[in-house]
Amino acid sequence: MSKTDTQMNLKDFMIGAAFGVALGATLAYLTAPKAGKEVRDDINKKFNYVRDKGQKIVLDVKTQSTDMIGKMAEVKDKVQNKLTSIKENIGEGVTEFTLKEEAEEDKDIYTVN
Repeated sequence: MSKTDTQMNLKDFMIGAAFGVALGATLAYLTAPKAGKEVRDDINKKFNYVRDKGQKIVLDVKTQSTDMIGKMAEVKDKVQNKLTSIKENIGEGVTEFTLKEEAEEDKDIYTVN
């Protein structure tokens, strides 16, 4: 058996085990010797907890996304200002200015055409 097959079998086993544990816990919880009202109350509490956690995660992601967009806008403005400054310093003969994706140690990272 190849390494990939072994990894896939382990992955499938772990997914199956997680599903089995979740199903078993749910069945055990629902068949526990509690009154129906107590079980419904417990389920509602767990649902509310999970819902609140989900809402907090969504809010955190929105906040982080907004922060990241702001930082990206700042970097964009700085790059545009730098490029404008370079173009003005070089002169009117510049028609295109590109930044190489990967700079090599012995070469300039800017290309001016």
